[in-house]
Amino acid sequence: WPSLTLTVEYCNEATTYDLTICFEGVRELSLPEMRPLLLFAELEVEDVRDRMLEGIRFEVISQFDRSFQCLCHDIVIVDFNKQKT
Repeated sequence: WPSLTLTVEYCNEATTYDLTICFEGVRELSLPEMRPLLLFAELEVEDVRDRMLEGIRFEVISQFDRSFQCLCHDIVIVDFNKQKT
């Protein structure tokens, strides 16, 4: 099954955070429109092993508009950087 690597940047007045996540064993993926940017207010990760979906352990959803959804086997935090602005 395919993998998806996603790098997101969160900014506030004092700090910028860069986060790179790898979703491994992707079974279902929904991406929002990119106009002009792909934005995530919050990503919620839920352990869904109790749903007994073959090969799926996690569901990741953007909570603000639910336009991003990923059902996958594993999630790996590849990189996390905090930078002062």
